[in-house]
Amino acid sequence: DWSELPSAAASSTIRLDRMQAYIGGPKSLDTGLVRMPVRFAGVESIWGAVRKLGVERIGHGMRANEDPELVALLKQKRIPLEMCPISNIRTGVCESIKSHPIKQYFDDGLMVTVNSDDPAMFNTSMNDEYLTLVKRLGFTVDDLKQISMNGIEASFMPEANKIEMKALFEKEWA
Repeated sequence: DWSELPSAAASSTIRLDRMQAYIGGPKSLDTGLVRMPVRFAGVESIWGAVRKLGVERIGHGMRANEDPELVALLKQKRIPLEMCPISNIRTGVCESIKSHPIKQYFDDGLMVTVNSDDPAMFNTSMNDEYLTLVKRLGFTVDDLKQISMNGIEASFMPEANKIEMKALFEKEWA
C-alpha cells in the first residue's frame, strides 16, 4: 500500500529503509526497474535512491545540483532526471522558470527528460512544457529533439522497442 509511504513534501528526506520494504530491496527482480520521486527531498535522498535502491531514473531531481559529486555521478552513469518544469513552479518547489535547473543540467550533459507530471492537476501538456523551454529558457529545436531521444532511452521499454521508437522519431524530426 503506497499510501503509507512518507510524504516527501512533509519532510526533507524520504525514509529509504521504508521504501526498500515496499519495493523489495534494491532493483528487486519481482518489481522491475524503479524510480524515486525526489521533488522536495534533498541530495541525501537522491544519493540514497542511487546507492541503496539502485534506481535507474530519478523523478524530478531538482536539488541534485547542490552536490557537484552527485551531478558528476548522474552524468557518468547517465541516470535520467525526469524533469517537470511547470509542475515544479506550480507546486512551489522552484521559485521561477528562470531558476529551474533543467537548462543547467542539460548544458552540463546530464540525461534530462521532460514530463508533464500530472497534466490535469497542473494544467499543462508536453506542448506547454516544450514551449516553455524554448520561450523562457532558450532551448533549441535540436535540444528538444535530444530531450525526446533521452525520454525514449530512459523509458522502461524493451531495447527493441526503443530502437524502433528512436527510428520513428528520427524520421519525424527529419
